[in-house]
Amino acid sequence: MKFLKTSTTISMLLIASLLMPGFVIGQTTYDSKPRVEDSKKSAISVTNKYVQDITELVRKGQFNYEPYYIAEAKKVADSLKGTSVKNPVLIEDSNMDFDTLLAEVAAKLTDKKVWKLNVYQIFNDSESTEQAIEKLNEVVSDVENSKGKIVLAVENISGALGKMPQQAEIAKVLRNAVAEEKIQVVGISTAQDFENQIEQDKDFSKHFAKITFDKSDKKETEDERYSFVGDKVSPDLRQIIGTRNPNEKVKIILQADNINNSQLASVLKNNQVKIISKMSALNVMEVEMRVGLIESVAGNNVAKHLSLNKQVKSTQKKKKKKKKDDKGNDGNKNDNSSSPPPSTSSDNSSNDSTVQASNWWDSWKQPSSSTPKIVSHIEETSGAADLRELWGESDTYGDGIGIAVLDSGITDSHKMFIGSTDGAPNRVVYNKDFTGEGTVDDLYGHGTHVAALAAGTDRYSSKFAPYIGIAKHANLIDLRVLDKNGVGTVSGTLQALNKILKIKDKYNIKVANLSLGTPAIESYRNDPLCRAVRRLVDAGVVVVVAAGNDGKDASGNKVYGRIHSPGNEPSAITVGAANTFQTHGRSDDGVTTFSSRGPTRSYWVDDDGVKNYDNLVKPDIVAPGNRVVAAQSRVSSLVDSYPQISLASAVSPNEELMELSGTSMAAPIVSGAVALLLQTNPKLTPNMVKMSLMYTAQPLAGFNQLEQGAGLLNVDGAGRLVQRIRQDLPSPTPLGTTMMTFCSETFCIPPIPKTMIAGEWFDWSQGIMLNTGYAKGAELITKYQKVYDMGMMMSDGMVMSDGIMMSDRKMMSDRKMMSDGIMMSDGIMMSDGRTIADGTLFIDYSSQLCSINMPDGSVFGDGIMMSDGIMMSDRKLKSDEVRSASNVLVTGDN
Repeated sequence: MKFLKTSTTISMLLIASLLMPGFVIGQTTYDSKPRVEDSKKSAISVTNKYVQDITELVRKGQFNYEPYYIAEAKKVADSLKGTSVKNPVLIEDSNMDFDTLLAEVAAKLTDKKVWKLNVYQIFNDSESTEQAIEKLNEVVSDVENSKGKIVLAVENISGALGKMPQQAEIAKVLRNAVAEEKIQVVGISTAQDFENQIEQDKDFSKHFAKITFDKSDKKETEDERYSFVGDKVSPDLRQIIGTRNPNEKVKIILQADNINNSQLASVLKNNQVKIISKMSALNVMEVEMRVGLIESVAGNNVAKHLSLNKQVKSTQKKKKKKKKDDKGNDGNKNDNSSSPPPSTSSDNSSNDSTVQASNWWDSWKQPSSSTPKIVSHIEETSGAADLRELWGESDTYGDGIGIAVLDSGITDSHKMFIGSTDGAPNRVVYNKDFTGEGTVDDLYGHGTHVAALAAGTDRYSSKFAPYIGIAKHANLIDLRVLDKNGVGTVSGTLQALNKILKIKDKYNIKVANLSLGTPAIESYRNDPLCRAVRRLVDAGVVVVVAAGNDGKDASGNKVYGRIHSPGNEPSAITVGAANTFQTHGRSDDGVTTFSSRGPTRSYWVDDDGVKNYDNLVKPDIVAPGNRVVAAQSRVSSLVDSYPQISLASAVSPNEELMELSGTSMAAPIVSGAVALLLQTNPKLTPNMVKMSLMYTAQPLAGFNQLEQGAGLLNVDGAGRLVQRIRQDLPSPTPLGTTMMTFCSETFCIPPIPKTMIAGEWFDWSQGIMLNTGYAKGAELITKYQKVYDMGMMMSDGMVMSDGIMMSDRKMMSDRKMMSDGIMMSDGIMMSDGRTIADGTLFIDYSSQLCSINMPDGSVFGDGIMMSDGIMMSDRKLKSDEVRSASNVLVTGDN
């Protein structure tokens, strides 16, 4: 820095106070600022170079930010309006994101512009103190000549204008201009700095308006992370307004800041709105109103968003009975039969799958002291068996962890759910129906199967051993949201999510499994299911969601953009389905053809009617989900319709098993894995759990990240990783804090990023997905990142033009969300075994995924995506009838 080399008269204290990091915002630099048109004197090149016109950037849509400091910005803007010459100083001890605050202030000011001063650049370009003062004086002169139409923003206002050493001549320029009321400034300061540097000077402090915020104000701003965007009426509900009879009644999900608000109650009463149910913990209610009154209710500011109460369905695919050729052989070359996996003995003399199913009990041998322990295929191929062997078998089955299963119910009398010890009660510790059918029985049969994959046990009989769940000691909370036909509603699912928030502490609910979904039309920012999931994650509950089974259309064509809601929610762990081909080894594993692919095509509509697509990379990971065996409900409409999915009709009730395929099956396997991780390290936040699963996942060759996310679930690797994460991290945890136990003062020893399963080694991804990009590096696991905090989303980090990962909303003390040493990418990676670990670019998201106008039905480009893949139109997402899963009722992949 030239100025530092030639001038020794400026104190280091002044330099430290004026050097402010983070002057690059989005893709805009200080070398290309628009000229200020409101100034009487045209902005000269000096001013252009050393200020950033925040107002102009906001007006042109070039400032990429999300509203977060709404309450603070309003108070600052109010103090700047009119002819006021007071200089507002925001007292903020947690070091907020000054740039986002300025953008929100600029958006609220109609009579003034906001310029942000770049003091650092002035220092960098100056050869002497005199030269720096000259340049600063030119900037001050331009602001003065605007006659109050420009406000100069100075971030560390106490350091830049307060009491400084006598040699700090440059500080006097701003100080004198403020004291003489030539310019108006705005800034932030800590309470202590403001008191020491400004308030003690009574004559000077009178020029400032000190703005402080109490805890209630801060809570309000924190809740703004749940702010809505765009049209207050969902697209599908908007369509109803234009096509239905105005007097027709429709059921609606209404969201508000406070559903018990008296003004809201008055609005609903005046519009003859019937309240059906309230979900107070989510600030959501289900209502019924006439179509013609929807606009009236939406037009009131206390009603924040209205959406259609849609159907929610399970996402499984049922096994198709195999066809035979004229010689009696199976027509599927690589078919995974319904016979037990290789870890068990079976009679393969017959090609008739129904015969094998009826005789499967006889194929097992009772274990004895001389008989090797039977390990389930899912345990073995996921790495859970290796992890338990490493830990010595004891207390590694999810003991004490509660897994909430939102599904069609759980047949809790099934013997896969008995207590984990003698005399222990059934592990289904809570049941509640939200369908209105008045029963908690699993009449459809889906939920029992899902629950067993997460936490089914073989304690009653070793015959269950090949098919036990990942966390066989975990407790299950049965929240029945799907009826006897496997169909529910958004409102019923919201009621169940609301219940979790109320009872989570009583039953130690740490995981919620949602093997269900509905077409993702609305942006996750408005979608009531997504927002409810975010509430759970912020409360410390890990939410695992099935991605959906729409990876191909009715003609078998590969399609993209069909992730279901709430799988399109960034804070959820969205799971796709992998095909293990019933081999424990993973070298032949792949993503199933039916597993839904990203990007998410949910959207919001702005004031100009433009659709803004979310375009997030989903799923996050994949797990086994093809032809998976688990418990069968004693009464099941699934089995009634497709008897071939039942593996043992001859055995007694409550001991039967069946086979299903789908992302519905993959999700509970991940939920069980999460229970193991949280039992191992109870201090993990949901984001740390998600990071651990993605960081240790295995990239599958030949599949891109829109199909598999970070890769295939690796329970062994994730378990070894979280075992090393410290459980004594301070609260709050500063960015860059040493996160692992095996660390010295200078370095940490992370686990070897490799895992061996069934004699095969594979590399971990060593990266995490971040909306439309990813982050990679050992510091993701050796140092604490702010995106792991409670109440944060890992997607709150964004890549800036200088390669530094910054927050797009909630900035920390050092203005960074990720520590130095993290490598970022803005591209989707080709998963040919080199994915994140190697860095082979597959598609540049900046020109594709981030385009809000990417046409529906478009292919990303031959050789960039793939010529046989199509992007599904959002119009096709509006009806369950077009889902490819409905056309293939009884099939999994080969």
